[in-house]
Amino acid sequence: MTEEDIKYSIETGELKLSNWDRFTHFSLPGSLFLVPVIIVIIHLWFFFKGNSIPLVKENILIFIVPVFVPTTLGILFYKIQKNRLQFKSIETKLT
Repeated sequence: MTEEDIKYSIETGELKLSNWDRFTHFSLPGSLFLVPVIIVIIHLWFFFKGNSIPLVKENILIFIVPVFVPTTLGILFYKIQKNRLQFKSIETKLT
């Protein structure tokens, strides 16, 4: 870590990551957010083509479960990963 990174970490209380480290650190929540986005895009694609699946009581679970379960897990995993970046200063008697 450079002096600038150390100062940033002390001021914000959070570990500073490079772009690649940020990508790999948040890849699990990001991949979970991709699932609902792709499902919504597929439903919109079929809707505009005129072949849409009607979202009635029988089919609503087919839409809700694959969209909301990964979204909820993605939010949970994002918060867990964000909390792991918290920087803590430890007082020592080392010289």
